[in-house]
Amino acid sequence: MNTTTKAKTLKSQNSTKSATKSAKISEAKKDKGSSLSLKTLQVAELFTSIESKREFAKLGMSASLLTCVGSAFFKGNFARNLHIASGVALVGFSIWHHSLYDKNK
Repeated sequence: MNTTTKAKTLKSQNSTKSATKSAKISEAKKDKGSSLSLKTLQVAELFTSIESKREFAKLGMSASLLTCVGSAFFKGNFARNLHIASGVALVGFSIWHHSLYDKNK
């Protein structure tokens, strides 16, 4: 698959996503009596879109890596436990981040 085909595929996927988003927004505007407002839909989309999940996983990996590296320079029981917990969190975020990508590429 060459780069122009990949670019066209990505462009069509983005236009499909924006069309779906526009449809949801216009549907929410029409149905003002419903319990879901436009703001609620935007917040729900923020936490459910795959791009957002990927960003949250990357942020979690960054924070846990920073904590793991920082706690390595201190001594004591608390620093040791923090170092172990942040290492476990780093592994967990890495597995979550890996699971958010398509395996058939």
